Amino acid sequence: MTAVLLETNGTVRLPKESIKRYGFEQKMSIRLIETKEGVLLVPITNQSLSEELSREIAEWHEAGSETWEDFSFETK
Repeated sequence: MTAVLLETNGTVRLPKESIKRYGFEQKMSIRLIETKEGVLLVPITNQSLSEELSREIAEWHEAGSETWEDFSFETK
């Protein structure tokens, strides 16, 4: 876990390691997903996910639909 600072104008500076791992680029559109526990930042791109990240997501999906219900923060 890494702490980041929210600037007064709403800017968040991500660590270089996170930028590289998730393929973030300057001026890239990013999807913000709200959850019960916080937020996810997901880059919007046409490029394939890295093998490591694809494996991590697959493992998360294998946890079952109950996990998504706990994770999702959609209001009705």
